Amino acid sequence: MDKIQELIKNYEWLVGVLALIGLEISPIKFNPISLLGKVLSKFLGIDSLSNKIDCLEKKVDDNELDRIRYEILQFSYSLRNGAKREEVEYRHIEDIYKKYRDKGANSFIVSEMQFIRDYRNAANKIHKDML
Repeated sequence: MDKIQELIKNYEWLVGVLALIGLEISPIKFNPISLLGKVLSKFLGIDSLSNKIDCLEKKVDDNELDRIRYEILQFSYSLRNGAKREEVEYRHIEDIYKKYRDKGANSFIVSEMQFIRDYRNAANKIHKDML
């Protein structure tokens, strides 16, 4: 026991440094760096800023879903009204639909995509028959 006290006395500066960086010496966990980080984040308002960023990300995602939904519906309606579309446009609609599906598609757009695919297949069949 005397040897331990002697070591602590001779190397107390090392024990202090280890305590400052949060090294666990005893069963009591204390990390002053993380405590300082928490205090600073509350003082600077980082928690509320993080919440605002999360809210903004959700709004951006919702806006992107609305934009894609509108574009697919417009494409579908144009086909129903007799518009002629190029293969590149069909591929673009398929690409944005994949984004929409990954972000959470609904059944209405799924049925619209089925109409677009059926229309495309029918148009391709007619084109092949003409050749």
